[in-house]
Amino acid sequence: MTAIGQAGDGDESFNGKLRNELLNGEILYTLREAQVLIENWRQHYNGIRPHSALGYRSPAPETTVARLTAESRIGETRNAA
Repeated sequence: MTAIGQAGDGDESFNGKLRNELLNGEILYTLREAQVLIENWRQHYNGIRPHSALGYRSPAPETTVARLTAESRIGETRNAA
């Protein structure tokens, strides 16, 4: 266990991946550019990228959302009337 404000193994792993996967391959010219690129990478890291600690599954697997087709909407309006 680490004290508040001290980096633990997870922090070091994250920081290393951030540097290796993003920062070493980019030249950032503005603060805004850095914010946008890092936020996009963070969302990918937290939601899509497989993690070894999770059995190489993504942390937030995508969910399937049922889409309403034109036919199903017509059926809903007929049923409501």
